Amino acid sequence: MNRRAARLGCRRRTVLGLALVAGLPRAAAQELREFMLVAFAEPVAGQEAEFNRWYDREHLPAMLAVPGMRSAERWQAAKADTPESRLPREVATYHAFGADWPAIDAGIRARYAEGLLRPSRAFDTATVVSLVYEPLGGALGADEVAGSTPAPRSADGAEIRHYAMFVAIDAVPGREAEFNRWYDEQHLPDVLRIPGFRSARRYRLIDARQPPCRSAQPMPKYLAWFEFDSTNLAGTIAELKRRVHSGITRMSDTLARGGQVYYLLPRQSS
Repeated sequence: MNRRAARLGCRRRTVLGLALVAGLPRAAAQELREFMLVAFAEPVAGQEAEFNRWYDREHLPAMLAVPGMRSAERWQAAKADTPESRLPREVATYHAFGADWPAIDAGIRARYAEGLLRPSRAFDTATVVSLVYEPLGGALGADEVAGSTPAPRSADGAEIRHYAMFVAIDAVPGREAEFNRWYDEQHLPDVLRIPGFRSARRYRLIDARQPPCRSAQPMPKYLAWFEFDSTNLAGTIAELKRRVHSGITRMSDTLARGGQVYYLLPRQSS
């Protein structure tokens, strides 16, 4: 597999968006910025089936009709891995391109006003957390990192499953330049050397909307989005922590305490 194919293969939700942007006139394409909307929510208790039906068959298609929206993917939190990780377990990621985020957001609001986007009674709107990010550079593929290896096969024939790791973190105040240099040059390659890790990309938070009960818990500024394969999620997490504790994965004192880590599984269509 060539380098470009490996990088896009790990980000298959964004391939359609990149292809559409590539078809625009050069000047127009150069003016577009990329954004990722990450929406967390919960279904109303006892209405999970209706929630999933509405999300897959109504909400995602309607969101993709918003100008600038290019792709969408649903996920479910398989594990929350820090004490601060209290976000809802149902997750949707949207990739969008436009001159700025307020213009895309205005398109979303307009469709709600017109009734083209409609919430479901199975959707617990009081739980919604919407986070908007802009990328800090491109994706890094494991094939670009010396020492990376694919996920090992299980002796018992367990299925290899695809996951994402959502890591929201902050830098120590006054040390952001050092933090970003460590993360880009040291930490991303170190994590991609864990067997099964396929790609990594970093983002910066530009907009966050949370219910009033969460307003005292601001989201961290930075996001790292990793994708990986594993036959045993618990084993992969244990290996990641072993490498951190042993110093194989080198940490930095520019990393602020706290942060939120989630391991996500792609949602199957209902």
